[in-house]
Amino acid sequence: MSSVYNILKFHDPGIQYEPRQYDWQGRTIKYHRAQIRTHCGFREATVQDLRELATWLSEQVPTYDDHTDPLKVAAYQRLRELRIEPPSAERMQRVLRSAIRSCELRFCSTTLQRLSSANGGRAGGVARSRGQAGGDAGK
Repeated sequence: MSSVYNILKFHDPGIQYEPRQYDWQGRTIKYHRAQIRTHCGFREATVQDLRELATWLSEQVPTYDDHTDPLKVAAYQRLRELRIEPPSAERMQRVLRSAIRSCELRFCSTTLQRLSSANGGRAGGVARSRGQAGGDAGK
């Protein structure tokens, strides 16, 4: 909290807010965030921005692992380059999961295509027949 107070104090030396008195949930913080965004040349993220970020991230993932930290760092760097304010932590997690899911789907599709072309199309048939067998097993 003190870092935000220091930023506000830097931009307005006459500011009388103390960090513990600052309304972190009300209109004041929204107003101040808008002022800071404008001053720094950033804008709020739109739904389309976050979709495009997820697509961009999915193309940046060389291989999937359980660690999203490098992906998160790349996301924040990309947002900074685009001058877009990062979304909330929860929303960023959804963007990261979406990017990973897209990468996994693309990997599976590419692998199936390669196997099918290497085996004269038989791999796709095996995958489909196993999927059908698995679906019939529960009946």
